[in-house]
Amino acid sequence: MSVIKYEPAPSLWSAGMPPEADYCLLQPEDVPMFSENFWFVGYDLENGVGHYLHLGAKPQDFSIWTEQLMIAVGVDDYYFHWANGGERVPDKVAGPKMLLQNIVPFRTWRLSFEGDAIKTTLADMKAGPISKEGERNHRISVNLEVENVAPVFLAATGGEHAKAHVGQAFSSHYEQMYCVSGTITVDERTFTIGGFGLRDHSRGPRDLTGWGTHVLTGGAFPSGKAFGAFKVVARDGTVRLEDGYVYENGNYRRAVKIEHTELTNVHETPGEKVTVRLHLEDGDTVELTARTVTAALLTFQGAADGTPGVDLTDPEGTVLAEAFPRWEWDGEIGGGIYERTATVKHLVK
Repeated sequence: MSVIKYEPAPSLWSAGMPPEADYCLLQPEDVPMFSENFWFVGYDLENGVGHYLHLGAKPQDFSIWTEQLMIAVGVDDYYFHWANGGERVPDKVAGPKMLLQNIVPFRTWRLSFEGDAIKTTLADMKAGPISKEGERNHRISVNLEVENVAPVFLAATGGEHAKAHVGQAFSSHYEQMYCVSGTITVDERTFTIGGFGLRDHSRGPRDLTGWGTHVLTGGAFPSGKAFGAFKVVARDGTVRLEDGYVYENGNYRRAVKIEHTELTNVHETPGEKVTVRLHLEDGDTVELTARTVTAALLTFQGAADGTPGVDLTDPEGTVLAEAFPRWEWDGEIGGGIYERTATVKHLVK
């Protein structure tokens, strides 16, 4: 087991959390369906390569990690991998094929994966669900270094978020924008990766069977600017969470109201025009616009799983679009993510 030396973390950068808060738990909290999730999603606009690495503890058995990998190449090609197993050490979150290593809490991570994947396309995902039992005949290798470029966005810290409710996904949740470097190899093609992404870390009860809708988005820019927003709306219209921030010239400002382009039509990607409008607590408003480059599409399954593709058979089902946008903020171009969900019955067929 790694020896962890706990030292005071920069309070502003870590939102006041100690270094150990950025590591994984060795035991679950005494809460039904308790889970912990680590998630890294980013896109290299120059090379047209996206990455999605997710390790989540099974709510039914905290000792088992579910690992999910998605690699996007260009607009249409996607490679998926799912597996269960792994181990937990505070600074190393390890699935059967995936390793997420915390090098410096709230600052740097190392991401790696070596294994086989199923290939599909954006067109196929729009057309229907993709079986995870398909032939895994494509070799994927991921070696990435992550450097966080903005302070922690502490979107949920317990309190009201910790109270049990239908469609609960967490009680605590924070995220950071990052820049990424390294390589991704798909079969015989190796891509040198750059660009920006978003990581998040959440803990708490996780049962998505009654999930409503949400937007989780963030962007980072070469000048050092960054932004983020998270809004969750229950199926009865109750706003469960609405929070955001902008980071500019070293100053962190909170958003108290969020407007965004909702998910209504999965066929609008690529090229969908989206807008995020952040109303800050100091009275200013910041507007970000983007065109989506591509998007992975998934349909929720059970408490904490999903399958690639859009399954329209259940009107009450939930579809997730993990879009990679080309953000624009006052003329500057940046990268990041634009994740949204919608109930099937509200999607344009």
